[in-house]
Amino acid sequence: MKKKDYNRALTDCIKSINLSRKYPDNYAFLMPEILLAQGKDKEAEPYFRRALYLEPYNYNIMLNTANYYWYTEKNVNKAYEYFNIAEIVKPNDAEIKYSKALIHIINFEKFKG
Repeated sequence: MKKKDYNRALTDCIKSINLSRKYPDNYAFLMPEILLAQGKDKEAEPYFRRALYLEPYNYNIMLNTANYYWYTEKNVNKAYEYFNIAEIVKPNDAEIKYSKALIHIINFEKFKG
């Protein structure tokens, strides 16, 4: 998608939200992606909260939320919280274990340094 198309994508996403306020993918995936592309990624947080409200046991939304906090907000502790929640849903998921281990390394390096 070209940069000039993001305004149109935003308009369409808002229309989709208005047509189906209970469709969590608008909140957890589409809107954050559009906001990120527009440099407004810090505005995505309430959309993740809404998505989790609609589908509190959706593993993919939990992971996307965790990654938002980790990579966008640079808040590894908040990301870790969401990885812990996702781990309750999928306790044997290798991706979650891997991400949590990386956060432990990051926190250790901060403490050590």
